Amino acid sequence: MRNLLLLKSPPVFPGFVLKSLAALLVLAAVNGLLYFPARHQPFGLDQLHYMADLNGDRSLSAGMKRLDYCNSRLYWKGDESLYRPLLFGWLGILNSGFGDNYPYWNLMQLSLHVLFCFCFFLLLSQSAGFLMAFIFSLAFSVSPNLFELNVDPHLGGYLWSYLFFILTLLQIFKMEKCAEAWTNRDMLVLVSAMTLCLFFFEIFNGLILLPVLYLIVSRAVAKKPGFTLKQLAILALPFVVFALLYFFVHAKGSKRISYIDSFGGSLSFEQRFHSKKTILIYVLKTFQDWLALLIAPMPPTPRLFGLAQAALLVFSAVTAVSLRRLGRILLFLGCLLAYLALLCSGRPAPPMHHYNFFLLLYWLLFFYTVDVKRFRLTLLVLLAGLTVSGAVATWALSKSVESNFAARYDYYLQLKQFIETKKDERSFSFRIEQSSPQGVDPMISLRAGYADDGNALITYRRYSQIIFARYYEASNPRYELTWDKRSFQVKRMGDDSKETRRRADVIPSRPARAAGLHKKKRAA
Repeated sequence: MRNLLLLKSPPVFPGFVLKSLAALLVLAAVNGLLYFPARHQPFGLDQLHYMADLNGDRSLSAGMKRLDYCNSRLYWKGDESLYRPLLFGWLGILNSGFGDNYPYWNLMQLSLHVLFCFCFFLLLSQSAGFLMAFIFSLAFSVSPNLFELNVDPHLGGYLWSYLFFILTLLQIFKMEKCAEAWTNRDMLVLVSAMTLCLFFFEIFNGLILLPVLYLIVSRAVAKKPGFTLKQLAILALPFVVFALLYFFVHAKGSKRISYIDSFGGSLSFEQRFHSKKTILIYVLKTFQDWLALLIAPMPPTPRLFGLAQAALLVFSAVTAVSLRRLGRILLFLGCLLAYLALLCSGRPAPPMHHYNFFLLLYWLLFFYTVDVKRFRLTLLVLLAGLTVSGAVATWALSKSVESNFAARYDYYLQLKQFIETKKDERSFSFRIEQSSPQGVDPMISLRAGYADDGNALITYRRYSQIIFARYYEASNPRYELTWDKRSFQVKRMGDDSKETRRRADVIPSRPARAAGLHKKKRAA
């Protein structure tokens, strides 16, 4: 399987293919079970701003028009220094396929997580046996530190970029071991993985150069053939294309490219950073905070999981560093420091979803630091404890999502059922009565402009108004819905002089449907 992914010409051993497929199935089954309750997680604010901009348009072309969304966005403008066309292309595809069905968005995000962890397994299996690589990848996959990333579909582009970063490392390490000069196929795989990585997350324009530099140095030290001038030119092509698009398309269309942090009102680069020393302080502070999360994760993550991660951290520090892997250790240390520096050059306190790549680099550092063969039994015990405690913590987080959003999910299902039964009517539209509870259908503030623009128009829309924008009509709807804590009551508008409320149009809640109570009411 690993060789197939790398387009390697020699045949793949059937044993490894079967083991890899088994590992993939186990990763999918375990994570599917742990994250199943979290399917109730509704769209986050960034996702709602994106969908409000689309205004109910589910066409693929509408999504593709927003490839440069950081420039073209209508609400809460900002972060125009960012350029992630493939990330927003991915959101456009999901919007076209799933629209308001946020459980399907969550399922797709979970599938990406499983695929990413499987690629992580393939990378580790290059340097360790099947069992050790699988236990490492399984323990990593159930880490509660990844929970936010895995339940927010708006962050799917980050998962794609991490996945292609792993595939880039796979190809780099494979090319490092090659005794002869590299083929065109080797270069095609490497350049393709790098290109996809860059266009999903622009920060990799700086990071992805470090693995390439590592390959050049390691081949020179081993006195093996390196890149030819033609291959170097091909290798530079993704960076050249990105730079041309960034400066001549993206930057040209930006009004305030130095303005960052779109939601909440932020300052420009010039107002934030006056010296390199300031950035260094933020790098050290972020490193300290994120390292502390390894030992003392935020509640409701159990303390046992933090103790297990602390034990791994101490174990990797106590055991001797293998000089054979010193180059790879320096590579991941360099990636970690470069990542923090690039993040903190834009934000003094990076959002928590950026912590996930830090976590990935930490796990890679730990794997290549310890002597896996010498401490095999100790590692298996520690990783087993980390897997169990991580699974318990992730399950607790998933159940908390299920309980916190159960009423909101029931509200969504009933509203969805109503729309599905009525949407074929001519001129169908609806609205939600203003007295509906904020908890199940909150109002979302939409500022049409920058956060620091005092003249920007601020409007408010219901959550349901944003995700069902195709059918929502606030002024003159066909139906008006009122939520009475357990079910909707429907008022049909404009049929006669009196707008009457019909009991037959009451949508039963899930508990009522299960008990058959709505049938008794209609019979009465």
